[in-house]
Amino acid sequence: MTSEYGAEPDGAQSSAAASYVQPALFQFGWLRFIGLGIVFYFVFFIVWWYALDALTFIAGNAAGWVYGLFDSSTSISANEKLVIFSVRAGQNTEFAGQARTTALNMGKITYGLPMFAAMAAATKTHSLWGKAKCLGLGVLVFLALSIPAVMMFAKMLGLQLEDQIAAASLGSSETRASFFYYAFHGYAFSQPVIAVALWMAIVLLGLFKRASKPENQVSTTSGASPCPCGSGRKYRRCCGRKKD
Repeated sequence: MTSEYGAEPDGAQSSAAASYVQPALFQFGWLRFIGLGIVFYFVFFIVWWYALDALTFIAGNAAGWVYGLFDSSTSISANEKLVIFSVRAGQNTEFAGQARTTALNMGKITYGLPMFAAMAAATKTHSLWGKAKCLGLGVLVFLALSIPAVMMFAKMLGLQLEDQIAAASLGSSETRASFFYYAFHGYAFSQPVIAVALWMAIVLLGLFKRASKPENQVSTTSGASPCPCGSGRKYRRCCGRKKD
């Protein structure tokens, strides 16, 4: 029923709103997306775990080569799923020749990769090739981001060693490694955010969609009209005859 002013009662309006919101949720397929995402996550987690050795080898050696160009006192190498760091004290200190060795599990800075892969696989696309390209792009992005993350960890270790030497020799309490410590751990803890942000960027860029083919334009020029090419002849005796 409607009121005397022609407006629906509050109960009718709320029920109408509820009946509109429910189909809207199913229209976007969020339940399907979440369900498939959970299934795909377990699949890609296994793939990621077995591929972690290769990711560690590539990122560790690339970071070691680049970082060695700027700091020869730190060596970086890869061993299975671990990146090994060896930082040597400077020759002008009383700790000359001593080295500090530690390891970084590559899984700490790449565990967002199976999350992104699951979301990409659960996203509807027009072709499997387009989905494969998006997955490949995500792997490249995570791999590219992991290289500076490894270098950031190496810089943090080097500054921590210098701080310890300064504290033992000069009694200094300066901590220059704090910035790199928080930057690295912030990146590590933000892996789920990075995965979602990368997926959203690819969706907004339309990379999941297939490029539309240009449609053939049908000419609406009549045969008795002057030809659009400017020849002065009638359309049916000029360009229209070529199409026929």
